[in-house]
Amino acid sequence: MILYDHPASANCLKVRILLAQLGVSYERVTVDLFAGETRRPEHLARNPDGRVPVLELDSGELLPESAAIMLYLAEGTPYLPEDRLARVRKAGVEKIGFAWAGETERGNSCAIDLRVVADHIKRGDGI
Repeated sequence: MILYDHPASANCLKVRILLAQLGVSYERVTVDLFAGETRRPEHLARNPDGRVPVLELDSGELLPESAAIMLYLAEGTPYLPEDRLARVRKAGVEKIGFAWAGETERGNSCAIDLRVVADHIKRGDGI
C-alpha cells in the first residue's frame, strides 16, 4: 500500500495512527500541500478533489478521504465492531455529528447528522 499524505494534515495523521496501531506496512509519499502538489495532474488523477490523504491499495485501487480509508482499514478489526449498535457507540455518535457532503450532478451536497440518528436509536424509533 502507498499512503499519499502530508505531515501537517490532521486527517493524514489519523490514518497513519490507525496504520501503526494495526501494524500495517505501507509506503509513505509526501504530497506537499504548500507547494501546490495537490493540484498537479498526477495527484488529481488519484483524487479529483485534490486532497490528501489517498491510500493506494496493492490492487491499484485508490481510496481518498480519511474517513473512507479508516473504515476500509478497520474492517474486520476490533476498531470496527461487527455489531451495528456497537459500531455506533464506538464512533461516539451520541456525542458528535457526522456530515457527508457529496457533490451531485447539479452540484448539491447532502448531509446526514448522526446525532439525529442516535436520538432515534435511543428512543427506539425506526429510521
